Amino acid sequence: MHYNMDLDYSIIEFYEQSGQIVVLCNKTGQSFAIDLPIDNGKFPEGADLDIYIRGFLPSWVTERAVELQTGVTNGDSIRHLIPVKSQMQQDIDVGRAIRTGRHRLLSQTDWTQLPDSALSDQEKEDFKIYRQALRDITKELDNIVWPTLPEIK
Repeated sequence: MHYNMDLDYSIIEFYEQSGQIVVLCNKTGQSFAIDLPIDNGKFPEGADLDIYIRGFLPSWVTERAVELQTGVTNGDSIRHLIPVKSQMQQDIDVGRAIRTGRHRLLSQTDWTQLPDSALSDQEKEDFKIYRQALRDITKELDNIVWPTLPEIK
């Protein structure tokens, strides 16, 4: 198997507890979950990490993207295998996706409420309001309006 060393990727998630990363192939939009090895109590870093990730992103990834762009004719044979979800299950899935997005945004701004953050009092208040709006977002799932992230000056 040969590897495409020019394959562009981004690490989009890191689950330290499980030692797993999620890598997005920027050329194709595909994501891959990769379990990182542990050697002497450490995950790979730098060039070693890059080599390890590229080992999971072989050239077939970009070749497959070309095939998908030119068209696959039997998608219906796969789609019919997926059970039809009830409206209730669809609502549960939407709610779960919204809560997941909300939790991600809240966790990204946790630092803004710490007493030793470098934000001004006004910026802290702006983030406090933003975070409350995120918490309130699940009150009405039919009309979701995501709050705007405050600016840091």
